[in-house]
Amino acid sequence: MSELSMEDFNHLKPKEIRHYFGIQPVARIIKYLQEGTPAHKSDAIRTISYWLRGLDVRTAEDEILTISIALPFLIEQFPLESLQNRISITASFYFLVKTHAILDEKIVELINELATNEEDPFLKKKLMRAISWNDSSKTFISWMKCKAVYINYTKEEVIKKIKDLEAYKSPLQYKPRQHIKVSVDDIQCVYFLQEKDNGYVKIGKTKNLRSKTFFPYLMPFKWEVIHTIESSNINSLEKYFHRLYRHKCINGEWFNLDEQDILDIKTFELRSRKIQSETKKG
Repeated sequence: MSELSMEDFNHLKPKEIRHYFGIQPVARIIKYLQEGTPAHKSDAIRTISYWLRGLDVRTAEDEILTISIALPFLIEQFPLESLQNRISITASFYFLVKTHAILDEKIVELINELATNEEDPFLKKKLMRAISWNDSSKTFISWMKCKAVYINYTKEEVIKKIKDLEAYKSPLQYKPRQHIKVSVDDIQCVYFLQEKDNGYVKIGKTKNLRSKTFFPYLMPFKWEVIHTIESSNINSLEKYFHRLYRHKCINGEWFNLDEQDILDIKTFELRSRKIQSETKKG
């Protein structure tokens, strides 16, 4: 970055950032993962894989530690991404453990949960292979008594580390879409509406549950809202549930869910808070 001013660097797109390296570029990529457009996020994910490809702890310990601060954000982003982006994120997991870096058990648990919830069989196998390789690396390093890098960053620790960096503080150089202002009295949520005859469930979203008209006319069946999940990011959350249950989709937003699926939905927030709490403790 020596040939670039910080101002010029902050105008770079993720594809261009991959040709530089250091804490500032990695922090900028994290910024794109958090706030970028879908195209930005795709390129940011691929940039992390690009940096990790071919590294080894014997020659690149500092580089691996620097790149690995993006790991909590890749894990967080995974369920919300397209199949192609999830494949790219999985490649980053795999490239990281192939360096003989050792992932903390809490991180392994989070990746294992991603594998459990992944519907694509090829990607599920790749996620489990990354976990398996991590276990093999621990055995190999213990046996050979060779050098290893231990990765145990949490999202909170990373934010504390990068929040004052210019690359992270500086706004992204694109014009975001205008959003309708949300009142404090509005209830943004993803809702789960069940019709009573067959038990089919509609998974939808609304910017205000108080004023939501679920159907513009009288429906020929009885129905009720069985659960809601409030969120400031209802688009991504709705997309997550549509992808999670896509194999049970009947038509559009209607799904044929069983009792266990509904229980999982109703305990989703509790399980998410538990994982976050355990990650912080770890």
